[in-house]
Amino acid sequence: MHPQFIRSMKPKVIIASMIVMLALAALPVMPVFAAGCTATISGNWSTIGIWSCGHAPTSTDDVMINNGLTITLDPGSTTVNSLTILDGNANTSLTFSGTNALTVTNDVTIFNTNATNIQKPSMSVQAR
Repeated sequence: MHPQFIRSMKPKVIIASMIVMLALAALPVMPVFAAGCTATISGNWSTIGIWSCGHAPTSTDDVMINNGLTITLDPGSTTVNSLTILDGNANTSLTFSGTNALTVTNDVTIFNTNATNIQKPSMSVQAR
């Protein structure tokens, strides 16, 4: 290629690059949402196969426990983004064994029209 042609292309490439960068900068930034993780069958919290998300819930997950399931929290302690326990015509349980702890950084929602059998351990809620 001729050197004069190359010199004349440089400003055009720079201008085109700047236009592309400005166009990309104008795109909206999508917020990051927590992943949904729903218990689909009863079992231990750490059992990957009971969760719709393909892993045991972590601190970035919004956890939902379907009606009629019994989930046993078996690791020492776990943190999740939010927790929802669904209501229905069957008993739903989240069981803690030993000194296990569940920390929920945002909302805890329990849908239960027949909340007559809430047993120890008690729930401790702490503001951050």
